[in-house]
Amino acid sequence: MNKHLARAKDYIGKGEAFYRKAAEEIVAAMAEDTTLSYREIDRSLGYSGTGNWSRDLVRWSTSAPGPGAPATPWANTEPNEAREERAAKRVLRDSSPEQIAEQFLSDPAVRAKVSHAQDIAHSNLQKRSREAERQAIGEEASDDLAGQQTLRDAEAELFKARRALIETLRLLNQAGATLTDSWREEFLRTFDDIAVKVDLGRGLLVGALDDELDNLLAEESR
Repeated sequence: MNKHLARAKDYIGKGEAFYRKAAEEIVAAMAEDTTLSYREIDRSLGYSGTGNWSRDLVRWSTSAPGPGAPATPWANTEPNEAREERAAKRVLRDSSPEQIAEQFLSDPAVRAKVSHAQDIAHSNLQKRSREAERQAIGEEASDDLAGQQTLRDAEAELFKARRALIETLRLLNQAGATLTDSWREEFLRTFDDIAVKVDLGRGLLVGALDDELDNLLAEESR
């Protein structure tokens, strides 16, 4: 691809604020290669190949701005929704699924919504499981059912703890370059404390725990 067209494509990918720079690169490409047509330029930029898109862009960019000039070649003819849809399609076309996911998850609001959706899905799964089990054994829940539910609740808490730990590690990795010794020591102390509690959990599951769990629960309730 012509180097000027490559730059134009990069500018277009950055959004409408860079359209004039993209138009300048298109003009430079045509000056460098006088045989280059608008149809070829459209195809190089990923459009239909009619030539209309790049032609309109250059015409808009080279015309006198003047008061009330449109912000883009299509601002007065294309609804905002259509422009946003076109921009979204371009991002989806030019990005890998991993890049799209990373871009969305870099937004704290999106991460919060994803986490909330996971909580809802987990809660719904628990609810359906409870209803199915109650229907299988009748409306009167037995002691065994209550015990099974307690185990499910414990499993759900463990699931949330695992996810919280993964998010903590992600944030630590992100801030690793600026992590000071004091922060590092604080996190290490916290991880050591978590490791101790994990060992207690293993002891409980294999039946080798004596009074340590009672002491731990008493300490956490203070």
